[in-house]
Amino acid sequence: MNNVIETDRLRLRPFAPDDAPIYAEVIFADPDVTRYLPASQAAPLDRATRAIAMFADAWAANGYSIWAVERLSDGLFVGACGLMNIPDAPEEVELAYEFGKVYWGQGYATEAARACLRYGFEVGGLSQIVALAIPENAASRRVMEKLGMTFVDINQRYYRGTTLAYYTLARDGWGSE
Repeated sequence: MNNVIETDRLRLRPFAPDDAPIYAEVIFADPDVTRYLPASQAAPLDRATRAIAMFADAWAANGYSIWAVERLSDGLFVGACGLMNIPDAPEEVELAYEFGKVYWGQGYATEAARACLRYGFEVGGLSQIVALAIPENAASRRVMEKLGMTFVDINQRYYRGTTLAYYTLARDGWGSE
């Protein structure tokens, strides 16, 4: 199965081990980006390396995971987006995304996330996909709303009791556009 997706402006492809340095630089070395990600004491390169290994394991186990996101125009790495089973609730599949700060506000998160939802529902056969965000992360919550996801509540069920806004989208409510 081909796990590469192209949208109007983006290419989503599985991460490779040699993506770790750019992933670390664009995402994990920027405190403005990591303030909305699960906390970690790991150095950025170690964090990126471990994440990429986890993504590879998820691809093998589930047939979906997190993609590296590149601009089609120049191949530049802009972030990551995809589907992961929630560690505290593996029966739930989370839409997750993170983009470098310089790429915020350009619609990349919405474009990539829409492609991931399509993949999850149409290729992965998932019946529901959820999304989580720190409640103060208004930009991320706007992306979820643009995608047609429904806000359910603010809870502390996931990620070691972190307070998170919880959104959901069922396959029968999905409009692939």
